[in-house]
Amino acid sequence: MTAAANWTAGQQQGLIPANWTATDGNITRIACNAAAGTIASHYECEDRLGHNRAACYSEPDIMINGSAVCACFAFGGWDYSCAEARCTYGTVSGCATRIPTHFYLNAACLSLSMIVVTSALFYALSTVWKGRRVCSRNVTSTTLAWVVLAALSLWGWYVSYFIAGILMSSRELLVRKLCLVGITHE
Repeated sequence: MTAAANWTAGQQQGLIPANWTATDGNITRIACNAAAGTIASHYECEDRLGHNRAACYSEPDIMINGSAVCACFAFGGWDYSCAEARCTYGTVSGCATRIPTHFYLNAACLSLSMIVVTSALFYALSTVWKGRRVCSRNVTSTTLAWVVLAALSLWGWYVSYFIAGILMSSRELLVRKLCLVGITHE
């Protein structure tokens, strides 16, 4: 089912409250509250559109009658050329078209970041391993321990973002849940 068909069916079934829409002539878009903050407005768009591939935008060229609207999340690699409700609404096809350059740029930047941080982490761990007998409680050892912890946490963040955004194509701004036992995404 296409997004336009989803939108029409949603209207006919009364699933779309009037306060969710912003209309100007023949253009109808899904309104959102950008003042709530990036994450809160993202989840508001997710609830209203039925998918998590959109964000709330308050740019003048996208807004309708001063209302911020939900549009496909361009930085996640989704086609933002049409911000109308007929293009964005629907769990199956709303914001379903990827912009290859954005998607592959995200994948390349995240991969490069993961390589750099992984290298720093392995270097720090090898330094700890080689010098574990001579390490004492001084400022150098303490600094090394904090660098290892920082590199480990940064590495975990990049890996989780890569898994969620690139491998699983979750399209979320942030990872909601990442279980280390079995990677799952809500």
